[in-house]
Amino acid sequence: GASNCPFCLDTRELDYIIHETDFFTVYYNKYPILWLNNHLLVTPKRHLVFTSQMSKEESADLVEIEKFMKDYYKNSEYFSFIRQSNWWNARSIEHFHYHYLPWEVYNNFIADMLSYQWFDKK
Repeated sequence: GASNCPFCLDTRELDYIIHETDFFTVYYNKYPILWLNNHLLVTPKRHLVFTSQMSKEESADLVEIEKFMKDYYKNSEYFSFIRQSNWWNARSIEHFHYHYLPWEVYNNFIADMLSYQWFDKK
């Protein structure tokens, strides 16, 4: 729950915050994939486990996040993903979060990661 959630605690990593909207916070990922320094995380400020719990206002605010990301990554390609599951042990943190990554993840890293997370490579 929110009481031990790293995105809700008063001790959250304030140094990693790079942008905020009314409903979301954008962070540099403290533990980035492939040590990419521009792997960002986006979390709702309210403790939510699933995207389906978002209010209409929170959903609409994601447009502001996309505008920020377009400016942040400038003319570079980027992609985002979110991992949601009904299985409590399939999520790394019980607070939903989007990953934003530059299109610099080469080889079969994503396919291997998804395979490891029980997704088929088909």
